[in-house]
Amino acid sequence: MHVSKDNRIFAVAVKFCDLNVECSAVMELDSAMNVLWYRPIPWLDVWDNCLEVHNDTIAIAGNNRDTNKNFWIYHLTTSGDSIDRIRIDPPTGKGIHNMYFRALTVFNNKYIITGQASTMDEIIHGCIFSAYKTGKLDTLIMYRSLPDSISKSVSFFTGCDAYVDSEDKLIISFYFRGNASINKHAIVSKFDIDYNLIHQYRTREHQLNPILIPHIVELPNKRTVVYLPKKDDEYKSSLQCFDLDNRIISEYDWPQNTFSREVSISSLKRAKNGDILMCGGLSDNQTSTPKKIYRIAYIARMSPSGQMLWQHAYSTVDQIEPNYLSLSALFEIQELENGDIVSVGQISNKYIDFTTGKDTRLLDMFVIHTDANGCIDPLYCDDVNLIEVDIISDTKDYIGNQKQTLTIAPNPASDYMSISISEDMMLPLHYEIINIAGQRVEIGSHSIIDQMHIETKNMQAGLYIVQLRDKEGRVWRGKLIKE
Repeated sequence: MHVSKDNRIFAVAVKFCDLNVECSAVMELDSAMNVLWYRPIPWLDVWDNCLEVHNDTIAIAGNNRDTNKNFWIYHLTTSGDSIDRIRIDPPTGKGIHNMYFRALTVFNNKYIITGQASTMDEIIHGCIFSAYKTGKLDTLIMYRSLPDSISKSVSFFTGCDAYVDSEDKLIISFYFRGNASINKHAIVSKFDIDYNLIHQYRTREHQLNPILIPHIVELPNKRTVVYLPKKDDEYKSSLQCFDLDNRIISEYDWPQNTFSREVSISSLKRAKNGDILMCGGLSDNQTSTPKKIYRIAYIARMSPSGQMLWQHAYSTVDQIEPNYLSLSALFEIQELENGDIVSVGQISNKYIDFTTGKDTRLLDMFVIHTDANGCIDPLYCDDVNLIEVDIISDTKDYIGNQKQTLTIAPNPASDYMSISISEDMMLPLHYEIINIAGQRVEIGSHSIIDQMHIETKNMQAGLYIVQLRDKEGRVWRGKLIKE
């Protein structure tokens, strides 16, 4: 996901197409989470961190799911029009027979793609590809700098995060695990502009898995750190922060209350004020089946010193039905220019029924828009069954139960719009019209029980939220499209 300075939100999703193969789609969302355009890309498997927007061009990198022996970079305009697609093959003589990629970034005006590659001798390497924007391969680093005692048992080795710091140095985090439950580590490497290795360290052994990957963040004091989620043998979750000399700066242990036994962090970013935003999923502390909550979407905010400021989980009512096992998780998080937070992931629209054992789960895209404190404004919530859980206080808020919808006509509107006034609205009424950037473009009042007419001919074309508040403070909302 990428958020531009003018709050344009670009996201990528992966789904199964015909013939059960993975396909991708790129889309633009407005701040009300409406899809403005949608561009499918068949036969391409794209990870969450493989989308970049550079000079008004969208680039996404992914594997050809037919063979996994090459990868593609697709270029689109920020309006969703296709520009070109570039196939990049690994150099001959390396013996590579398949590749998977986890992250894409731009460094020294070239694409950097990190992931893993398997050779014909069945050895798995972490890899870094550098390619020109024309598709010509510039540099390939096959990464296997491990002790022999670990190297022989490695079953998974991948580059999972790429970051260019303020000193124009490239920092890559790698994750690897052994065939057994031991030998699970992260490696952090720092390169100069010519890909010379400047610095490297390997973390101590941790209970990691592919979801708990190391995340690179540069703090406000220009100190680059790595956040490493981990679990102990009892699945208790914690988050450690290391500097590039492998010194622990801070550590946070998640509380073992109803809603947080096991926490998985998929994305971690720095906010403009220096705080750390993170998203992922969590499960409850039940070991029996079915769990009260199996895995639900999770967002948190932490200070640079490691203090947890707030943490919320977001569920649907269906996810806590006693006989059903559902799933939701968030994979990427970004801060908007106004301080709001947007996170994207997935949610199942069908469930495992433990009374019959039938698994009918299907996955939909899940997008959450909150304020800077993680609270969802019903203005941006179309699901009246959404539940917001405060993890620290262990309390729930049922979003949308008090939301009341306005009747607006004509809609789309050109010169004017009319709003129906009902008898239960206590006069006087105050209204405001808000654009998709969250800016108030018009305010006014109404004091008679009759239709309210508002002139719209001077408003710019686009999507607006109309909010009406009565004398008792009750709120009605509706969406308006201005032609």
